[in-house]
Amino acid sequence: MVLFIVPIVIALLLVVIFETGILTKGTCDANANGNFIMATLMELLTLIGIPTALRLFKFGVVERDLKQGGEKSLDALKKWGTLRIGILVGLLLANTILYYIFMNTAFGYMAIVCFFALFFVYPSYGRCLGEINTEDNKDIKSER
Repeated sequence: MVLFIVPIVIALLLVVIFETGILTKGTCDANANGNFIMATLMELLTLIGIPTALRLFKFGVVERDLKQGGEKSLDALKKWGTLRIGILVGLLLANTILYYIFMNTAFGYMAIVCFFALFFVYPSYGRCLGEINTEDNKDIKSER
C-alpha cells in the first residue's frame, strides 16, 4: 500500500512545489530537440507501460507464478504487484517532472492518464486474494 500512496503524494508535492514557484518551471522549454526526443520517448513508454501494467497478471508466466499455491503465491503476488505498480508510478513521476521541465502539455496529460490507471490496480486485500484465488489457496484466506 505504501508503494501505491507515497508516489502519488510525491507527485502532488511536485505539483505544489512547481506551482508555488519554489522550483522554476520550464527550465528546458527552449530546448526543442530535447523536448521532442523526451516527448517521443515518454509517449512510447507510456503507451507500452500502461497496458502492460494493467494486463500483467494475465501473462502466462505471471499467471502460473501466482497460481502456485500457498506462500509461493503470496511471494509472487508481492513481486509482480510491486512491478505492476512500479511501472505506473514510475511513468507518473517521470511525466510529472518532465511536464514542469519542458512545460509540454503532452507530459501533463500522460501523467494524468497514469494517475487514473493506478486506480485500476489498487492493491486492496480482497483484490490481492482474488488474484491468487485457486483451490490450493483457500488456506491463505482462512489464515487471515
